[in-house]
Amino acid sequence: MPEQLTSEAIVNEGIKTIKELMAENHLIAAYQATKEIQNIAPYNRTINKLQKKCLEGIRERNIKRIDDAIKALEPLWQTKNYVKLVEEYSKLTKIDADYEKLQKLLDKAKQKANIKGYNEAVVGIGTHLKNAKQYLSDGKLKEALEECSEALSIDSNNQKAREMLEKIKDEFIKVQIKSEKFEKMNIREQVQFLREIKKVNEKNKKLNKLLEKKEKKLHKNQKLEEKSYVAKGISKAKFYVRQNMYEKAYQALKEVLAVSPKSQEALKMVRIVDRKFDSFITDKIFKDLDIIHDKVEEDYNRNKAAYIRIY
Repeated sequence: MPEQLTSEAIVNEGIKTIKELMAENHLIAAYQATKEIQNIAPYNRTINKLQKKCLEGIRERNIKRIDDAIKALEPLWQTKNYVKLVEEYSKLTKIDADYEKLQKLLDKAKQKANIKGYNEAVVGIGTHLKNAKQYLSDGKLKEALEECSEALSIDSNNQKAREMLEKIKDEFIKVQIKSEKFEKMNIREQVQFLREIKKVNEKNKKLNKLLEKKEKKLHKNQKLEEKSYVAKGISKAKFYVRQNMYEKAYQALKEVLAVSPKSQEALKMVRIVDRKFDSFITDKIFKDLDIIHDKVEEDYNRNKAAYIRIY
């Protein structure tokens, strides 16, 4: 029997829960729920739409938080406390590093701050990035990542360092996909593996394309496995019916419907078993009555006097 099979009931219940969470403005919990349901039904349009809506809502909420914080920091510009502005804006980038308005303000604050050692920091970042580039070229991903991390520890928003980090991540994904280990995995293991390394860089186009292809193949395999499982279950139920073992027949069909609740063959077989069971019970009752009647009649013929006294 397949380990993972799509269950419409679980998906529908999940959609209901997600909508309830969204209605209560628990967007992060709702988003996590969509990720879990996608493991069961990766092509469900409703889930994908809800997930997109969650992400949009989360970002909108984060932007609102940042805008409120930016407004609260405005007095620091008047007092020319640029160092404090750099510190506070840098904290806000952890909420949303891609917010253009925040980045512009941070860059402006840095220029105004003229922090001691700024030029040295720029040189240090350049050295680390140069080393990272060389390590990446040599295929030494661990060392490249360490150098890039050092650069980002100096300036977490340095654009060149962030671009280098993306290159390292992409190279890591490329190596994993081409590895012998990946090739030896079955389709289910490959999908799980790709979903795991997708966490490294969810925007990697090559990875996403391969994952989509593998998920479609897995979905197709699951459907075939489900079809085979249903056929075997129905065949088993038919055998039990022929043996008048109706309880076992019902159990076999119950297992089939747990896997494929909308299987028309299974539902039809349930109706057939119902009819045959009713017929079997009826015949049994009449046979039992005939046996009782024959015994009474036989007893009466042997001892008519006793029956006359009774009546």
